[in-house]
Amino acid sequence: MGLATEFSPFAELGYAASWWSARISAARSHQALASVRNEESLFASFLAYDLLAPVSEPPVPRNTEFTAGWEGSRGRLRIRLDLYARELDRLRLPAFESNPIEVPALGNPARWERASGAARGIEATWSWLPDRGLSALGTYRWARVSRTVSTRSYTPRFHREHELELGASYRRGTSSWSARFSLRSGQPVTPVLAIARLSPSLPWTHYPEYGLPVDTRLLAGGYNSEELPRYARMDVGWRRESDVSWFGGGVATVYASVANLFYRANVVGMHGRHGCRVGQVPASGASGACPGGRGHRHIGG
Repeated sequence: MGLATEFSPFAELGYAASWWSARISAARSHQALASVRNEESLFASFLAYDLLAPVSEPPVPRNTEFTAGWEGSRGRLRIRLDLYARELDRLRLPAFESNPIEVPALGNPARWERASGAARGIEATWSWLPDRGLSALGTYRWARVSRTVSTRSYTPRFHREHELELGASYRRGTSSWSARFSLRSGQPVTPVLAIARLSPSLPWTHYPEYGLPVDTRLLAGGYNSEELPRYARMDVGWRRESDVSWFGGGVATVYASVANLFYRANVVGMHGRHGCRVGQVPASGASGACPGGRGHRHIGG
């Protein structure tokens, strides 16, 4: 890769009063790496890793970002609001495939195309954190994201426009209980219809029941123009701490937790025969006991 000189400025202006503060900032950054994981592939939902490869020739991808924020606190209550606008230039993205169902999970860097992107969003958080009793916090995020490859603009498949998180914990003595609720809008998806041929001599026939799917074609509508079902999840947990005299004394923690308490599926793609495909273990639990030393050495789940 040849050498290139890039200008990456950053500026921030802030103001702080007695109980609130505000700030605005502008920044530009560059990255000489790009991902070879094709996020538009259905199979990318099951990959637990990402691979990066160097951009072989300049100009390198560029990120220009403007942010504004406000934060205030009164007693145990704290509120924060952030707004941002981001422009992505000189991106390297995988080329579009003719059949969205057969897109490979890993793209070929030799087939990268020049692309651009944009993002606008708001994030609001609040928390109530007393020394004891009930604590609560929440976050809401809204974002509008787009990518443009050649003349086609679309919403990235892993994007969720709305995300809401609420959490609460209650502590009494040496025991504590916690719960977290998540609600997220569905991911975008390209509408497709399975096509089957009963005999080589017969023309192509559409089967809404997807009885003999051997090929797919795009339906009316743009790329990633539909939305999968939203995702809701509840996690709960309990823990108890006890002083022990083992090995010179310390703290022992017993805990139990259940992820996705109501066994809600996270839909990541459509399946011809069954209607949807889930891409995660819907629910799991954990429990155990952890020892810790006296000098605030603590291990917990």
